[in-house]
Amino acid sequence: MSELESRVVKLEATQEFHERELSELKNTGAKMEHSLDDIKDTLKQVKWVAVGALLVIIFGDEKGMGAGLWKLLV
Repeated sequence: MSELESRVVKLEATQEFHERELSELKNTGAKMEHSLDDIKDTLKQVKWVAVGALLVIIFGDEKGMGAGLWKLLV
């Protein structure tokens, strides 16, 4: 086999390897995007739980801690 042929074979093998790597990276990126969407949804839920808890404290206890917190916020 000539030197040129061996170089072409090596380039083809490298190209196939790179194609497989790119495919794996694209799959990993898609999985990460899905995971980040799940994390965002969880953070939204945590935010609304915190808002709800704060509202319960503020409006549920008019003379205690809620009243003082309400004065600080308003």
